[in-house]
Amino acid sequence: MNEKKIKNIDLDVSLQDFIAESNEISKQDGTELSFQNIDDSLKKLGSEQSSKSNNLQVNFKDGYSLTMHELNDKTLLNITGENLPNVTLMKNLSGELESIEIETEYDQNLIFRIPESNITIDPFLDGKISSYRNPQQRKLVILKIGTSSITTESGKINYSIIQNFAEVILQLEELGYATIIVSSGAKGLGRSLLKGKCDDISTQCLTAIGQSHLISIYDDIFKNYNLITSQILLAYNDLEYKENIRNTIMDLTKNGIIPIINSNDPVICSDNIDIDNDKLSAAIGKILNSSHLVIISDSGGLYDSDPKTNKDAKLLTRVSEINQDIEKLSSTTSGSGLGTGGIRSKIIAARSCLAREAEMVLISKDNISGIPSIISNSIFEFNGTRFVK
Repeated sequence: MNEKKIKNIDLDVSLQDFIAESNEISKQDGTELSFQNIDDSLKKLGSEQSSKSNNLQVNFKDGYSLTMHELNDKTLLNITGENLPNVTLMKNLSGELESIEIETEYDQNLIFRIPESNITIDPFLDGKISSYRNPQQRKLVILKIGTSSITTESGKINYSIIQNFAEVILQLEELGYATIIVSSGAKGLGRSLLKGKCDDISTQCLTAIGQSHLISIYDDIFKNYNLITSQILLAYNDLEYKENIRNTIMDLTKNGIIPIINSNDPVICSDNIDIDNDKLSAAIGKILNSSHLVIISDSGGLYDSDPKTNKDAKLLTRVSEINQDIEKLSSTTSGSGLGTGGIRSKIIAARSCLAREAEMVLISKDNISGIPSIISNSIFEFNGTRFVK
């Protein structure tokens, strides 16, 4: 085995500053880093340090560590950090990417992009299954609605919301867009159907009870608009089957059938990874490479501070990158407390959309009728937040 000694280098700069300075790129690129830039930067540093091989370990003041290691005819590039335990890339002698391994399933502040392969790695959404080539972006709108927006305070479904969805879907169809719905509401509906019985019943059971009724309501209302519905329940681990998910959903939409998707809560343990419907809708959008994600929430948009505690909080109408200032808003609270996502999940979803140059919109249920105008007109003004580069 041709394994050479690794030279250790400590640098008093952050990882991002090192990449920006080495490649003469702007430090305003947010948290998006290119593996190619990292690769080039390490090789340049090795040359400056008079290292005869690409065997370096570089430690940065922000806790990140980069290792370039030659092994036989391969080059391994490894990145570790406090929130990023292990990302490893393998390249051959021609510099072609052969594999990616990610040993984490937690939310990150960094998204790494490999431009030459059109691969975006978002560890929180995809874990070890991030390495795939995106299909061509499609005129496809994902409508995600939260529990507090689709149900009343008693947990019953707001029928007028679903009627609005049907009308919007028909209008989007005229504009050339297919539509997918990611719908919460099963848990609240299950609780309302029990009418106080079985107080000790689990959340998983409540969603199992409510889900069949939820899809039945969609089906009954959509029939009045000559729309056929279909149901897809997804657990986190199901996202590994990207091709199956993509083929099924695209076949449904191609035939004018509306997929209605929900997290498969009855089989997801409460101590398992948190994959609420905000993140699920973003993950589905990534698999399909959809052009738009619209999240309908009682927050109605992203504010520069908590509107519940600050009456002067200002609505951010347009966000082009998820930088540190936006990340800080993750602690902002909003809503009725019926849902599980919160602003933090919506920021994660927006970050995933922006990374693949898709658009995300955050609006309240009062603005559902304006969705076709929002989608078709990039300068259309509305009471919400548009996340777009």
